[in-house]
Amino acid sequence: MKKSRYGMVDADIIQDSELSLRARAVYALLCTYASNIRECYPSVATLCDRANVSRRTMERILKELQIKNYVRRNGKVFVIIDGLKKEEKEIRVP
Repeated sequence: MKKSRYGMVDADIIQDSELSLRARAVYALLCTYASNIRECYPSVATLCDRANVSRRTMERILKELQIKNYVRRNGKVFVIIDGLKKEEKEIRVP
């Protein structure tokens, strides 16, 4: 039997009407791979396969999430920025 995956998804991000439906789905997908420190490293090919989209489409989706500051990418590592972390970051910036 295959082990189930689940992830904690920030409701504010899923309910962001300015975010495309695909971007919300990929954010949720990334959350299923995330560790307790909200980092994960699935390959772009894996994300494409799981989301059933082309590499080019996935790159656009990831760019959308990065522009909205919901995901940060450090090389092959994706860092998921939850609402709480985002608020903390906004407070610290002068």
